[in-house]
Amino acid sequence: MKNLFKLLSIACLVTVMSSAPAFAVNGNQVRGVGAYGEGMSGAVTAAPFDTSTLVTNPAGITKIGNRTDMNFSLFSPKRKVDFSASGGEETYGNTDFYMLPGIGLSGQVGDDDTLFVGMGIFVTAGMGADFGPMKGIGIGAPGADRNPTWRLFSKMQFWKMTPTIAKKINDQFSIAGSININYQEVQLQQSVVDSKYGTNGIMANSAEGTMGYGFTLGALYEVNDMITFGANYSSRQNMGDMKYNLLAGSLALPNKDGTSAVNAVGGEYAIDLDFPSQWALGVAVKPMPTLLITADYKRINFSESYDQVDIKGDFVNMGPSGPVGTSNKYTLDFGWEDISVMAIAVQFQVAEAAWIRAGYNQSDSTVGEEDVSNNVALPAVGKTSWSLGATINLGDMWQTSLAYVNMQENTVEASDGSGTQITLGGTSLTWGLGARF
Repeated sequence: MKNLFKLLSIACLVTVMSSAPAFAVNGNQVRGVGAYGEGMSGAVTAAPFDTSTLVTNPAGITKIGNRTDMNFSLFSPKRKVDFSASGGEETYGNTDFYMLPGIGLSGQVGDDDTLFVGMGIFVTAGMGADFGPMKGIGIGAPGADRNPTWRLFSKMQFWKMTPTIAKKINDQFSIAGSININYQEVQLQQSVVDSKYGTNGIMANSAEGTMGYGFTLGALYEVNDMITFGANYSSRQNMGDMKYNLLAGSLALPNKDGTSAVNAVGGEYAIDLDFPSQWALGVAVKPMPTLLITADYKRINFSESYDQVDIKGDFVNMGPSGPVGTSNKYTLDFGWEDISVMAIAVQFQVAEAAWIRAGYNQSDSTVGEEDVSNNVALPAVGKTSWSLGATINLGDMWQTSLAYVNMQENTVEASDGSGTQITLGGTSLTWGLGARF
């Protein structure tokens, strides 16, 4: 059995490193990590259960014992872009499923039950869409097509590795810290083909990645057998530039003055995209030994990373009659906003070795009405979801979990009068396998 788990662990790691783009739901971040976190709708900061706590609150490894866990999530998103109000088309896109894997390990150091270490690799964020070719809104220039052809594609993935050390100060209070070693990959196309003006937009068609780093801090305080508080802080993750070798014209975008444009002259271009900081507070209440009720509040500071994103490289500025100068940077105004997330969950132990759970998660949309047109390839507008889950012990060593999440469709319409709409919803199914030793 140990050899079987070793082989499954290797398979999980390979899947992590080759997975399709994750498609997440609090902005571009997963609402819950693993089958337990998904089943609780992310309300787990004060209620650790397995090694997914390495991400949600690293202090939780002082409470879960020596164990390792693998999780596989299969997510089926429903994303839609709708240009029909301006005479164009609408589509739900072409990609039906994405996989989100993760693996974690934690254990006690020494015999005094106060020092613990852990390590995990998790897909914690991502985004993906594949729309078109389709007829969309016109570019608004004199003589331009009313409904030119749009092609929209995005793939964003974020993996986090979490070497962690945790200290149990006493039986009630634990603290922990993690060094975050990250990998991020981005591919983006948001282009418009007009019969008079040719191809305009962003055509960064290759998937380029970069490494980065940050840290996470966590704390867990048990007031008594009934009430536990948890806190988690993850720093802004400092990511390296993603470098793209682009042909001339691969970036052809309107200038901020509305009367000119910028064009890439070709060569190496770099996108600087850090991962946002965030913090969470949670409470867990056990009114009886078999019943657990949890609530979390999380704040994700998307604006510090995804409000404006710089593309660095050589550009020529084009006026109505030709080139009017050069520049070495263009700023994309995605306009993502900071969001608040509220999550609640309940778990009931139905037998000595079995638990059932349910949860609800509500967040703001990262994209407002004023920024819909800048995010038609990145429809990060999910708001509300509910979940169901269960865990069963298989003997003294093994444990298996299952979770189902339903994210209700949410639509945001552009406030610029175009009527353009973007929509996000979907469902996911997560299976987890753990071993306690």
